[in-house]
Amino acid sequence: MADVEIGAHAVISQGVYLCTGNHDWTDPGMGLTPSPITIGSGSWVGAFARVAPGIRVAENSVIGLGAVLMSNTERGRVYRGNPACEVAIRKLGAGT
Repeated sequence: MADVEIGAHAVISQGVYLCTGNHDWTDPGMGLTPSPITIGSGSWVGAFARVAPGIRVAENSVIGLGAVLMSNTERGRVYRGNPACEVAIRKLGAGT
C-alpha cells in the first residue's frame, strides 16, 4: 500500500508485520490512508513484532519479540511490549 524503506544491515525477523495502511475512521467511507515505514540501518525488528503505518524505526534500534510499535523510536534504544516502550540503551561493540 505504501513503501517500506529498509536500511543497510537491518534485520527483520520471522513473522514481523509491517502495516503501511489504515482506514480513516472519521470518514463515513472509511477511506484508505497509506503511510510509509522506515527501518533504519543496523536496526533489528524481532520476531512477530508489529509496526504501525508511518513509523520510523531509528538506526540501531531493537524492537523486541512480539512488540507493537505505535510511535517512532530513538537511535540506539531497545523497545518491547504492547504498546512498545523504551527499556534500554543498546550498547554496540567497537567498529559499529
